[in-house]
Amino acid sequence: MVLKVERQADFLDPSRLSLRVMLDNQSPEPTPRDAHGRCNTVFGAGLSLTLPQTAHRPLRLDRVEPSYRFRDHLDYPAIGLNCGIHADVAAGELHLATTASPRFAQPRIVARQIDLPFQFAILKNPGFDATKLFELPRAYVKWIDEQEVRLKDTVTAGLDRADAEIESARLRKDIAAQRAEARYIERGVEMLIASKKAYEMLSGLAGRIARPSSPGPPPGAPGP
Repeated sequence: MVLKVERQADFLDPSRLSLRVMLDNQSPEPTPRDAHGRCNTVFGAGLSLTLPQTAHRPLRLDRVEPSYRFRDHLDYPAIGLNCGIHADVAAGELHLATTASPRFAQPRIVARQIDLPFQFAILKNPGFDATKLFELPRAYVKWIDEQEVRLKDTVTAGLDRADAEIESARLRKDIAAQRAEARYIERGVEMLIASKKAYEMLSGLAGRIARPSSPGPPPGAPGP
């Protein structure tokens, strides 16, 4: 077993160095006869490395194309070779350690808290005020406005002019599509309100048509 440390200059930034630290199993391949009872694999091995946090720069993964949606998930403390990497920072030092397998952290998506009923038992009630549903598109438009302000000046960070223009155009297109979607939701609520009014009007008209009028005396019958 050999511990190897390879150093390579960063071609994009000569002031930085790229280091590769690895355990290299240089055991010879066993012969077919030895392979029946011998294994040159090392089990339970791992590497750990501690260095000052100020001396470390996270890896910035290259992108096939710009994407403001994933721009915050491209920094890694290190890349594992046939393993995962776990990083801890304490007292100004960065501790890197290999893991048996890569691990992925999926940020939890928390639903927005909107004061709006969602139970079918309430929504289907004829007495439910459908105008309350306008709160859904209003909350959506508010979120769109916040995202537009937040991303307007950040989608082009670190990009050249051509990619920056692509990202800006993509953001404008997505914002416009989201605003159209919010309008679709609003129109859906308007249709619910209009259909309820039409139903109530037709129900009242049908009741008046179906209600029999007072019968008069038959023809030829004597009056009172």
